[in-house]
Amino acid sequence: MADSLLLKDYGDEDSNFIAADSPYVIDFEALVGGRNPYITDGYIIVDGAGDLIFEISSDGATYNATHTLKQFEKLSLENRIIRKLRLTHSGTDTAYRVYGTGKE
Repeated sequence: MADSLLLKDYGDEDSNFIAADSPYVIDFEALVGGRNPYITDGYIIVDGAGDLIFEISSDGATYNATHTLKQFEKLSLENRIIRKLRLTHSGTDTAYRVYGTGKE
């Protein structure tokens, strides 16, 4: 992990995530200047009625399998290198919050 930077308090939310906003990519790698962002604590939580589809990229180019979070579900992002997080509309408008933090 010597080449990893720890992300300091990043938050994003959308109280009305609609199809036109999708897909939405959070580029953690760009937030820490092109290095490997190491998230020590964080989450994605769905606050709205619709589902939220997400994918995680640890290399910044390819994404893992798609996953779905349902209303009020929360996914921990702690102790991961996440270069990009792609959020996709599921067909029903929703709301979400994303938070990540780390230490220097």
